[in-house]
Amino acid sequence: MADTAGYARRTGGRKLKYYKLAGLVLAVIVILIAAASLFGGDRQYSDGEMRALQTFPKITIDGFLSGQTGQEISAYASDQLAGRDSWIGLRTFVSQFFGQSVTAGVYRGTGGYLLPAVKEPYRGNTDRQMEEITAFADRYPSVNQYMILAPTSTNVLYEKLPDGAPSFDEGTYREEIASALGGSVDFIDVRKALLTHRTEYIYYKTDDHWTGLGAYYAFKEASDTMQLSASLDNFEAMPVTNDFQGTLQAASGYGSSTFDQINVYFYRDSTLKTVTEYLPDGSRSASMFDSGALSKRNKYEVFFGGKNPLIHIETSADTGRRLLVFMDSEGSCFIPFLTPYFSEIMAVDPTCCQEDADRLMSEEEITDVLYLYDTASFSQDTALADFLENGK
Repeated sequence: MADTAGYARRTGGRKLKYYKLAGLVLAVIVILIAAASLFGGDRQYSDGEMRALQTFPKITIDGFLSGQTGQEISAYASDQLAGRDSWIGLRTFVSQFFGQSVTAGVYRGTGGYLLPAVKEPYRGNTDRQMEEITAFADRYPSVNQYMILAPTSTNVLYEKLPDGAPSFDEGTYREEIASALGGSVDFIDVRKALLTHRTEYIYYKTDDHWTGLGAYYAFKEASDTMQLSASLDNFEAMPVTNDFQGTLQAASGYGSSTFDQINVYFYRDSTLKTVTEYLPDGSRSASMFDSGALSKRNKYEVFFGGKNPLIHIETSADTGRRLLVFMDSEGSCFIPFLTPYFSEIMAVDPTCCQEDADRLMSEEEITDVLYLYDTASFSQDTALADFLENGK
């Protein structure tokens, strides 16, 4: 009995030492990763995920009260984790091994579709967005103002979601936005038009944008309100690549063998000429498309070369109408449909544009304003309100 008790004590002692050693090693690893993340410098962009990464947020009282700052700090800790790309690969492997249908905010849907898991909006931010948009519209009562919030593929292709997948109620959210705008901005609901054509190729399978065809159907729905004539016969689709893999594939690792086709649309009337100027650097091009992007990881940048603070498009359309567009990347493949109807188009990305909104309105003699965002993007956005407020 004594030998047995002694053996048990020795065995238990060795196990305790192993546990302590394992705990110490784990603690050291965590400390090293945290140190590397803290002192390694912030990464601005992830090539693998094809998206901007969260840098250290600006700390404000309003941000704390709305919950925005907490969310941004959490995103910062995740995005700036040392060795992030390797951890993403491991997470994807584990997710697929156990047959999970969602990872990194991406659902693995049916028919080869990847669908975004849309977050609940920051309600405080949305209220502020509405305040600034309506205030901006009230400053220019003679200017036609419109808003389009593009539904996500999750909201239109809902039948492709995994069983039981929770989803943010985009429809109710857009109704709230339309109500908050009152009569100052015409809200254009394009979801019904997209639902009518949901069996067509209106969303990419691996990316969170609508395709050129989806953008056209939205444009057609908006044309009456915006007093434009719209017909797909006026435009010619040209496929530029059939091996595009978008941000949903990059973020989740799902769909590694699925590829999308990108079509760009040209106005058939060759007498329409456009000159695109990219500001602030002042470079100019006779085309709205960047073929060089087709050799890059993110081929969606074929539209205007990707993210730009301010794009100025002059056209030969002698309509006298000048359009100012506040947009995210959803607008990139939508704008070409607008060029036959406006003499000038100014497209602003508020997340990186340093211009003054009111100066643009006055100096460019703007006659029409369009707010064009993806619903999910708009629900999380703070940049537009800042941009409009700073213009006062």
